[in-house]
Amino acid sequence: MDNDLEIIGDNIDRAITIEMLPKGIPRGIATKLYETTRRKYKRSLTLIAAEKLTKAVSADSKVVISTGAYDPVFMPKGETDGPPGAAGLARALNIAFGINPIMLCESELIKTLEAACLGAGLQPKKSNKLKFTPHSHVVTIIGFPRELEKADKEANNLLDHLQPDAIITVEKIGRNKKGQYHSVLGYNLLHIAQK
Repeated sequence: MDNDLEIIGDNIDRAITIEMLPKGIPRGIATKLYETTRRKYKRSLTLIAAEKLTKAVSADSKVVISTGAYDPVFMPKGETDGPPGAAGLARALNIAFGINPIMLCESELIKTLEAACLGAGLQPKKSNKLKFTPHSHVVTIIGFPRELEKADKEANNLLDHLQPDAIITVEKIGRNKKGQYHSVLGYNLLHIAQK
């Protein structure tokens, strides 16, 4: 059985590292990153992540899933991978453990994430409150601020009040050490960060 899981993990690894990119975007970056990491761990990265997650959660677990690559200039409705991937993961956690995650995204992407959750068979519920909902197939969607000070305050509030067992990000643009956001091509996306 373990060998079967490794084979499944390897196939998922291969599927999620396929680079179907528009013309002009360099290819091969994800493959190099994957191969380097794979050499270090010597096993399916997907399977390692799944094993760690299944050890960390149970039916009463509180899980937060954050998604959204919002760019007001280039992606005003968000990118297309994150919300469906996050919704699929939320549904898998719901089926496997009965977990109803809290999902975070930029306020501008709430409708996109709601639609993805509906498509995954989940009932989205908008909320401004960090509240765990122990009800079948329900996910709470919270708009998370982009402004640095507000985001830090909200993150600390979430950690203090919810005390999640797991926090997962799916296709989420993040800042580097200098507080800058960069595109896949390395361009500094100054217009994403709001002061």
